[in-house]
Amino acid sequence: MWQRLGLGVLAEYVPALLIDEVLVATGRMQQRIRRLPARVTVLFVLALTLFADLGYRSVWRELAHSGDIDGGGDGGVAADPPSSSGLAQARRRVGLAPLAALFARVRGTHATVDTPGAFRFGLRLVAWDATMLDVPDSDDNAAAFIRSGNRRGGGAFPKVRLMTLIEVGTHAVIDATFGPDSEQVQARALLNALRPGMLLLADRNFPSWRLWNEAAMTGAHLLWRAKTSLHLPRVATFTDGSWLAVLPKPRTGRRVGTWVRVIEYTVTVTCPTGGAATTRTELFRLITTITDPTVASAAELAGCYRERWESETCYKSIKTHQRGPRAVLRSTDPDGIRQEIYAYLITYQAVRHLIAEAATNTGVDPDRLSFTTALRTVRRWITTAATATTAALATARTAALAEISRDTQHRRDRNSPRAVKRSQAPYPAKRHASQQTSTHVDYHIDVIPDPHA
Repeated sequence: MWQRLGLGVLAEYVPALLIDEVLVATGRMQQRIRRLPARVTVLFVLALTLFADLGYRSVWRELAHSGDIDGGGDGGVAADPPSSSGLAQARRRVGLAPLAALFARVRGTHATVDTPGAFRFGLRLVAWDATMLDVPDSDDNAAAFIRSGNRRGGGAFPKVRLMTLIEVGTHAVIDATFGPDSEQVQARALLNALRPGMLLLADRNFPSWRLWNEAAMTGAHLLWRAKTSLHLPRVATFTDGSWLAVLPKPRTGRRVGTWVRVIEYTVTVTCPTGGAATTRTELFRLITTITDPTVASAAELAGCYRERWESETCYKSIKTHQRGPRAVLRSTDPDGIRQEIYAYLITYQAVRHLIAEAATNTGVDPDRLSFTTALRTVRRWITTAATATTAALATARTAALAEISRDTQHRRDRNSPRAVKRSQAPYPAKRHASQQTSTHVDYHIDVIPDPHA
């Protein structure tokens, strides 16, 4: 019966054959058939990330279906679910390597040249950023990851930093890394995933002479925000208001550096509050490797940079919709945490692949399709006994794609001030949900011209 278990409509993106291949490649395929073979254990670990609010035995019932999976009316493999300790031991037997290898096989881009919003200036838009995940407060986790805290004292949970390189158009994960290291260190681990023909967007925590040059050497173009305090000597000024400058190499007296093009602009946000509009203006400075203004003007690059926030939308999908808001990962040991994070990335990537296929079938921008609708569809078809047969699974997948395509959204410009729910940073704590309001805003970009242009 266990050979018929799968991930429902995600089975085409994470097939049993692929799972068996990575198990053999990593030496984790079982020598004898247990009640919980290695493939079933991998499927169970992946199901843990699709039903994050359920316990081990409840997740097993969802995966195996408590009904008639074998068609014999006796409940099949789910009639007597394994114990929680048995499932935990099976996780440890499989280990980390198969999940890491499986992620390496499913990660990558989903967009084609015809995908709306995936390319600008003939370049594939990609972005990288990092986020923090809470892990259980055990001595092993505290030693392996980041012990959080501030001036008020230690935090409630250790944290692990997750950094992803995503495709902006589809939110697919091109590559990811995680651990206790800083964003700059983790960024270097993602450089191998950059390719010529990409345009990498990044925030102002990343620009440095060394990292900039290492990223540019991959052949990808860069568009990063820089701090306005960064000294960038002006060499020449273009007619669109941008200018050519030198990103100085440290300890050279600013005499040696790298050519960059600089765009400065202001963003004015108008937000209606209580019947009266409030206006806020912020200064931005971008640096880019695209030094030809006929390829991309200053105004076009300024408008393109806001696409960087798609990486935040990606993290919201994983942390809020898939894992659950304010939730903590399950494992009390570091290898279990790493296994769990890879499982989240694999199932997230599979759901995004399903969304991208639905968008292609209907000719819409993948951004317009709801991740929560797709996730609920995936959960429902996993727990439906009709997906046990190949023919019924194909029918279910077609129905799932149609359901996802029907829930099209129009994303309007919104204002969301930076804040944290758990006040361990210098940002103000979020207000109670009943006091929060989401408002639509209008924004306007003004490139700052140079008087000597």
